[in-house]
Amino acid sequence: MNEQIAANETATAAKPRKGWVAFLLSIFWPGLGQIYAGAPLRAVVVFGLYLFVIVPFVFLIRTSLTRTLAGFFVFAVLTVIAVYLLVPVDSLLTARRRRSRPLSRWNRVWVYVVYAVLASVILAFAIPWISTLLPVRAFTIPSGAMMDTLLVGDVILADMGRGPLRSLERGEIVVFDMPREPEVMYIKRLMGLPGDTIAVRNGYLYVNDTKLEEPYINEDYLLDVPDFGPARIKEGHYFMLGDHRNASYDSRDWGTVPEKLLRGRALHVYYSYSATDRLGASLGPIRWDRFGKSLSTPD
Repeated sequence: MNEQIAANETATAAKPRKGWVAFLLSIFWPGLGQIYAGAPLRAVVVFGLYLFVIVPFVFLIRTSLTRTLAGFFVFAVLTVIAVYLLVPVDSLLTARRRRSRPLSRWNRVWVYVVYAVLASVILAFAIPWISTLLPVRAFTIPSGAMMDTLLVGDVILADMGRGPLRSLERGEIVVFDMPREPEVMYIKRLMGLPGDTIAVRNGYLYVNDTKLEEPYINEDYLLDVPDFGPARIKEGHYFMLGDHRNASYDSRDWGTVPEKLLRGRALHVYYSYSATDRLGASLGPIRWDRFGKSLSTPD
């Protein structure tokens, strides 16, 4: 009888780890598959690798500067999938290598639950924070203030490095913190540099008493535009205008933007859909013709 009990305990202690279980666990919670495989230190290393290397890399690839549709799917989508699978595949191989080892104190349901909860909380807070540190960020256009250059539902990439902001030119599209609401980012066209005198007459923009040619403006958007100025822009500030001049809330309403509030330079549209719900989720068909539209120079 005692021999039978001992044999049963040995069988339980040597219960093999299933590779497919470890794989699935790590898809949802990076590192949990390694915990399941009885390798807690490896789980910590893998989680750190996922958070500080794989997540930033995947974000940059997913918002890559590939301008062709084929390049976007081949280079971005497939690479993202491959990189995301690194951690689950490692957990699968770890489980297979350790399948004959006895269970450790880490192989408890409560350990799995605690790890899953902690990992979820850390990822929920860390990933948005990490994304703000990356040199390239994606933004979804929520309004028609920059029509027809930018449409509601366009997803654009912006270079958020400080270097490019030192050489901004008139006509470039920039991302900035709204002076009255610094927690909100706006995107407009930079039309006035420090020292310029700006005026709007009959819908047309005048810079230093010279009418500016703006081929990107739809003439219909200049109707019923109130006159503005002249106003001189002080040093260290910039004047922002929306391309939809009679429907844009911009520097004519809330003043100039200090240089310290400039955040990035728009690069191009990398995705676009024709309609969204109130939370920004896609409702309409994809606008394939807008993929790769350049925003780095005036149209």
